[in-house]
Formats: sequence, structure tokens, C-alpha cells
Amino acid sequence: MDLISVCIPTYNSEKYIEECINSVLSQTYQNIEIIVSDNNSQDNTLKVIKSLNIENIKININKNNMGMVENFNILSRLANGHYIKFLCSDDKLEKTALELSVRPFKEHKNLVLVATAKSVIDADSQTIFKKISNLNTGVHSGEKIINKILYSSRNPVGEPSAVLVRKDIFKIVNGFKSYFPMTLDIDFWISVLKHGDLYFINDPLASFRVHKNSYSIQKQANKEHRYWIKSKKQDSYINSFQYVYILTKFRIINYIKKIVYFLNVK
Repeated sequence: MDLISVCIPTYNSEKYIEECINSVLSQTYQNIEIIVSDNNSQDNTLKVIKSLNIENIKININKNNMGMVENFNILSRLANGHYIKFLCSDDKLEKTALELSVRPFKEHKNLVLVATAKSVIDADSQTIFKKISNLNTGVHSGEKIINKILYSSRNPVGEPSAVLVRKDIFKIVNGFKSYFPMTLDIDFWISVLKHGDLYFINDPLASFRVHKNSYSIQKQANKEHRYWIKSKKQDSYINSFQYVYILTKFRIINYIKKIVYFLNVK
């Protein structure tokens, strides 16, 4: 049974971190290590973690806030597992998430990522959407998913909490390289999927939380995503016509998201 490193980046996470960690402790897959990298929290995040008295947990404390991207890279360097599951500190996993996510790696040789559908929950852990996905269960070629990421103006793979990745791939792609926290994941998925395929599980095995402090719903996050789309044009991933099309599509999707979040986020 291969070791899975569950890597939890934290910053001012006192409200949700216990629920997040408890979802890891309840996993049916037992060969795991839990690693927390705290990005200089100014609240009681570390106090809450230590109060849980967990034996097999490793805690890294950044003396200064290193930024979200570097904190993810710190976690990847600390991980000893054959696979890494990044679990954002306000998200949580279903009990069978790790067990079901690791299985396809044993059955398909060319996989670099296994992702699952997700549920969206609010600040009180109430379900807003029960299942969010747009891929069918099975193997999807890396090239196909890269194109979906670029042209859909969405994240078809999913947020980090819904993805399991091979540890060895981090050395190949040199970790997370996005300049923007908002596009940390999709930028990484593109780098990784150049080297293999994705297996998608169309069952919601992770819960992605949205609340008033969620980075993904802040204005800065939307600005970062637009800059990222522009950077893909500059890097010749897309041409000028595709850039205009993708940016227009992004703005429409973002407008719809704003309405949904306004109605549901506390």
C-alpha cells in the first residue's frame, strides 16, 4: 500500500481546519501522512491543530507569509508519499476519497493525475451544489484536458482538494510556477498533463467550500485569471482570435458565478 501525503496549506484557518483534518483522519485508506504548512497565520489555526493531539502529523511554520504558490511548493518538498493530495484548509474529503483515487493509478500506466467530482458547500458546511463535474468517469488524454483548460475558461480538472497527483511529477515540472494564486492549479495541471493522462471519477469525493473570505470569489482572483489568459497568448498557447473568444467566455461565466455566489455565500 503506497504512502499518500495529505498536504494542507493553512493561513488564518481556525474556523475550518478541524473539520478539514477530521475528514483526513476518517479515511478508509490508512497509509497516509498529514503535513501542514502554516503561512504565518495571525489567528488560532496552530492552536486548534495542536489541540487535536494527532500523532502522525508534521507541522511546518513559515516565519513570514511566503505566498500561496510557494507554500504549496514547500508542502510538496516535505511530502514523502508516492502520491500527494493537496487539501485546502477550508475543504474536506469524503471517507473513501483516497482509497478510490489511488486505485486508477494501479490500473492505468500513463496517469499523472486522478481527479474527482466535487460538492460545493457554504460556511456552515451546508451543500450548495451536490455534484459539480463536466467529465465522464475514465481516462482522458493529457492533450485533450489541456485544451479544455485553455478553451473552456473553467477548471475541468478541479481544485487541488479534488486531485491526487504522483509525487515524482513535481521534479519533472519543477513544482508550481504560476505567478497568480488564482491560477496555481490550472497552470500546474497543464504542466503535468504534458507528461501523461488524467483519470476522472464522476463522483463527488471532495467538498469545496465557498464563503465570504474565499480567495476564488474576490475581485483580485478574477483579475489574476484574466492576466493568466493573457500570459497563455504571450506564450503562444493561444492566438489572438482565441484569446478574445476565451476572455469573452470567461467574463460571461464569471458573471453567472457572481450571481450564484451572491445568492448562496455567507
